[in-house]
Amino acid sequence: MQSYSRLEHTLGVLALVAHFRPDDELLRVAALLHDIGHLPLSHTLEGISGLDHHALGSQLLRTDPLRPALEKHGISAEAVAAALGVQPPSPRTGSPG
Repeated sequence: MQSYSRLEHTLGVLALVAHFRPDDELLRVAALLHDIGHLPLSHTLEGISGLDHHALGSQLLRTDPLRPALEKHGISAEAVAAALGVQPPSPRTGSPG
């Protein structure tokens, strides 16, 4: 059973990026947005309905209001999506991360 929140997970990923790649601003943004496509009960619903939070997140990055907000700060949504890349299949579900 998971004992941490989605926020704690995201901040943990950000902390790892900040530690190992302290000068990589793009990767920090990608760390903060890596699970943006999650829906409530996302992993459960993904298994039932075939949704993919990575694909949903990639779509969200390229639409309003995220794309303009990133561009306002000189960050390309396409570059963030590329930094996130394609995830390998999860050993638990067989679907991407």
